This record gives sequence, C-alpha cells and structure tokens, in this order.
Amino acid sequence: MTNIRVHDWVLDVDLEATKEAYAQKADCCLCEECQNFRYVTEQMSAEIIASAARLGIDLLNPCRISAFEVEGEKIMYTGHYCLQGKIIEGELDAWDIVVGEHCFSLMNEGDVTKPFTGETFEIAFEVVLPKVTIME
Repeated sequence: MTNIRVHDWVLDVDLEATKEAYAQKADCCLCEECQNFRYVTEQMSAEIIASAARLGIDLLNPCRISAFEVEGEKIMYTGHYCLQGKIIEGELDAWDIVVGEHCFSLMNEGDVTKPFTGETFEIAFEVVLPKVTIME
C-alpha cells in the first residue's frame, strides 16, 4: 500500500492491484458516447493523464460512466473510477478537486465492475467534453 496525497486527500492505495484491475479491458463499452469519451480524453493535457496514472487508474476505462448531451455539441460525462485501498483523509461526496475541466469527488460506496481483491473506494468524476466525429 502506498500513501498518496492529492490536494486535501490522503489515500492508501494498492497501486499494483489497482493497475492490474484496469489492465483487463474486456468490458469497454463501444457505444458512440463512450468512444467519444476515450478519444477526447486521450487528447487531454498531461496533467490529468499523469494524475490518473499516479493513482494506478486508466482514465480511458472508468468503472461506470453515463453520458448526457448538452448544448453546443458537448457531452457531460459522470462516472467513477475504483481504487483498491482506503481513504485516510478527505471529504466524501464533495466536488472538491478540479483538474482542467474535470471535477473529482471521493466516495466510499462501491459499484465495483473490475476484478479487485480487497477493500475499494471510488473517485467520482464529472466533465463536459466536446462531441467529435471520430474517423476510423
């Protein structure tokens, strides 16, 4: 387990178990909204990609994701990432960390869709991203 400080949060994360759970990508949704999320997320700033990697999560592969079209050819995404470990410090259910366009919140309840072997917690997210045409 590794203690990681992220702003006002202190998280005790099993990095290897978290990375291993995210390495299994068999259940990636192929709907248009999820493909858009992955495509636009891949183009994001190094800051948000590095923040996710530091925690062992795959930013492109959330445990849960919902998409809602909003004005101006944009999509609001909400969802969460699971991590194996526990929360040491940090306010729950408060959108208290903003990185770029992303808002993040800690959550204790779990909707775990990845193969974790121990105690888990969630980092919920909300972000509005552009809707793009993906060329294959």
